[in-house]
Amino acid sequence: MKRPVSDQLGKASRIIAAGVLCFGLAGCGTLSGGNGQSSLSGSSGSMFGGFGLPITVSPKCLSWDVVKETWGLLQEPPTIESALDRVNTAARIIEVGDLILHTLPISGGSEWPQKANGSVPMSEENALRQLIQQDPAYYAGAAGQTSALKLKAMYLQTLLFNKYPDLYALRKAGAAAPAESEVNALATKVLGPGYSPAFTKVFYRLLHYNPAFEPKADLFAGRAAGTAMEVYPSLFDAVMSLAENKPEILRAQESVLQAEEKKGKERRDILEIVQRIQKLEAEEFGNPSTPEEAVKASERDTNAKEVEELKAQLAVQEEEFKVTVTAYKEELAKLGIEMGQIKTQVGAFTPEQRALAANIQTAVDAVQGTMCQSEILLGIAGYHLKKAGPNWKKEVQKIANESGQTVNERIKRVTLNLAALPANLSVLMIELGVLDEEAKVQDDLFTNRMSVDSGGGGIGASWMPRVGW
Repeated sequence: MKRPVSDQLGKASRIIAAGVLCFGLAGCGTLSGGNGQSSLSGSSGSMFGGFGLPITVSPKCLSWDVVKETWGLLQEPPTIESALDRVNTAARIIEVGDLILHTLPISGGSEWPQKANGSVPMSEENALRQLIQQDPAYYAGAAGQTSALKLKAMYLQTLLFNKYPDLYALRKAGAAAPAESEVNALATKVLGPGYSPAFTKVFYRLLHYNPAFEPKADLFAGRAAGTAMEVYPSLFDAVMSLAENKPEILRAQESVLQAEEKKGKERRDILEIVQRIQKLEAEEFGNPSTPEEAVKASERDTNAKEVEELKAQLAVQEEEFKVTVTAYKEELAKLGIEMGQIKTQVGAFTPEQRALAANIQTAVDAVQGTMCQSEILLGIAGYHLKKAGPNWKKEVQKIANESGQTVNERIKRVTLNLAALPANLSVLMIELGVLDEEAKVQDDLFTNRMSVDSGGGGIGASWMPRVGW
């Protein structure tokens, strides 16, 4: 809440506005062929513009969760606290989308793709709200604390994982090269000592990129109508089992893997700098015992020189990261050309292959849904930052004047998250764009073959020893 706050809020708002408008709010560019519109200030083309809502939502993006999130804006006053909450929720939803696309196993009998692609079941809403209320900074009177898309983020996590970080936890990368013993330990914990070696890459990738997540064991079981089905370590492996041009795809994928590794390393470097900035901010904030002390702590500026030096270093790293991401997208485009050949293949599917192809598409649809949801959250956050930013001091004081045990934690969270907001948003927008391109590569691959009557034959597992997609 310091150095200077108006500049930080202005930069954050610009990053959100530019990024959301670039992608087309609610996946317009991704989900509606680029014909949708987006706005942080409303437009005549908005489905909700007639009700005074500050965003435009593509019809292709609509779900019950999205409707509830946007409708809730009518009753919710803009606050910095709400904006930060939604930015963190968007970051987690993007991370889960990345995990679905690259890391989670899938089969023709998997139930999780359909569930992940749906809205939050009403029967589970109360339990999810109770999970959110366990947050040490939870306050029932804070707008947005239990927003519809925050519930969706919690639902996705509880659906897919036994363990996951809280929504405000800063994303952490794992070891640059996880040890075999670590991979074996995690796989044994989840699946037991007799796990299939084909799933080694799942746990390697988790430890490498998403070490705070532990998948549920039932994700690795494939069964439909009492019949066991082949389970593949990732969406890419499942696609490969159905592709007729495997050699060409694998050659293109080699370059993607190399570019992805470099991208991951630079992302890790950025995370480390952001964590150092937040550590310095946390030291400044200290452990105030009263709300009045917390307000003063939010304005403390004793580590300004060190923080500014780290921000300068961060700016350089971010520029390098952008160059690396551009190179990664170029390799991804080459892979997309080879993957696109699958769309012209017309060999008949067996019933199991048909079920697998349908699940692959449903999982990709779920990933595109996470992008849509994240863009809506960021659009709302940008609107709130723009409206509430000029009154940030009054907002902090208002929090301090409220009763309850969470006041100090709320002020601390606003302070620390605001300090890292521009950097986090910058990388978040890049990741959203990358996920968009990655999802396109695997989208709508099997329409032709799904229209062909089923024939004989089976599925040959195609497991790759590398981490891969």
